[in-house]
Amino acid sequence: MMKRLHEKASITVFLSLLLVLFIGFIMMMTEHARIFGLRQRLVSATDSAMDSLFSMYDRELLNEFDLMLLNENELSNNQDIEEVVSKYLTMNVNPKQDHLLLSGNLYIGTSSTAEIENTVSVIENEGELFARSVLEFMKYRTLGIAVEKVQEQLEELEMGDDAKTMAKEQQELEQESFDEQFLEKTNEEKKKYEEAIEESWLEKLEKIKQDGWLNFVLPFDQAASGYVIEAEDLPSKWRTVNFTWYHSAISEMEENFLFTEYLLEHCRSFTSADETKKMAYELEYVLNGKTSDKENLKSTVNSLLLMREGLNLFSAWKDPVLSSQAAAAADTLVGWTGVYPAVKLTQFTMIAGWSFAEAIVDVRTLLSGGNIPIIKNSESWTLEFSQIADFLDGDLFLTAKENNGLSYDDYLRLLLYAQGRSDRRYHTMDVIQLRMREKNPNFSMADCLGAVQVKASMKAAPIFYCFAGSGYEISCEQSRMY
Repeated sequence: MMKRLHEKASITVFLSLLLVLFIGFIMMMTEHARIFGLRQRLVSATDSAMDSLFSMYDRELLNEFDLMLLNENELSNNQDIEEVVSKYLTMNVNPKQDHLLLSGNLYIGTSSTAEIENTVSVIENEGELFARSVLEFMKYRTLGIAVEKVQEQLEELEMGDDAKTMAKEQQELEQESFDEQFLEKTNEEKKKYEEAIEESWLEKLEKIKQDGWLNFVLPFDQAASGYVIEAEDLPSKWRTVNFTWYHSAISEMEENFLFTEYLLEHCRSFTSADETKKMAYELEYVLNGKTSDKENLKSTVNSLLLMREGLNLFSAWKDPVLSSQAAAAADTLVGWTGVYPAVKLTQFTMIAGWSFAEAIVDVRTLLSGGNIPIIKNSESWTLEFSQIADFLDGDLFLTAKENNGLSYDDYLRLLLYAQGRSDRRYHTMDVIQLRMREKNPNFSMADCLGAVQVKASMKAAPIFYCFAGSGYEISCEQSRMY
């Protein structure tokens, strides 16, 4: 009897020991699962806190330029970023902490903190995050961009560049041949030739080129804006290139197309209907980056004149009607010399001068809101050869007789395609900062963040045992960019 009772007691003790071990194993596995759950809760809470932070983007910037950027100086209640993230992190870690009966759960944390490890302003790293914000908007905005049309414009523009190169090479060859034969002439004949050239409209054209032609191409009822940039803290003056923790590779071709369309949609130009006492020629500033509207317009006009001169030269040289008129004028002017290269050189010089004078008409038409085709012919040519002298004297005010082709903004699009991406980004940020300061004088693009990196941590006490100093500290890192 005693033996049987002893055996039963031994089994009871053994089972009790097994139960203790089994309960300890269950507690250990439960605590381990809880630690994993706490980590996932912290990650989820941090992610939600970052969403809350990035939802505080500058509303005025979104309304004006369709950009979602976090403005440090415009956070509600003058909070800093770390305060905002910490606040939402605490709320997300213990969402029912203010409810006495509902706050208890396996994943409750005793405390949570957030520390900002890194922030990236849009003016850093060559404006990479700024360009990303622009392109993310434009991908949804302009999916229907006519890429084929743009490529056609670029091909025509390249053809114009080839024409200018060809004309330059031909001019150099004819100049060499002309020099060889002209040296055989007497000094008296040389003097007579030079006087004939000086008395022609070619001399007037050279003088206009030297004196500048901005006022010459402006529409008669418009004057250039006198706005001068006085700000010293423009983003373009604080360009930085640095390596950061984020990676945002942007295709150059994609940026060329989409960024340019963004500029044409959001920036003013000479032909815009908007009237302002501030910067009026924003697209021209993006192209040139000068300190005044007038200088930016002048540089843009120079670029357009150079472009149109080359394209007109190609058109006139290939058109038999136009080239024959220049040939007849060259024969009349210097045909008496008997030097064929001199006649051909004068013909080419006259065509080049005529093309430039026609370019003045073209640019004036563009500034007046008209359109000009890329390649012209004798039918679309406006300035008659017999009118050149009167035109250069200011006695004629001509605009294109046909209104088809590309507009002023279309030609600016071609110029923007050829611009370097760094200049385009920073000059655009300059424009945004200047425009935003019309409403908010303290606005600065340097305060606008495109990416934030944060380290969050949470402390939690164990649920099955509690000794002095016992507990867990869990941390995670999160990064976010617009």
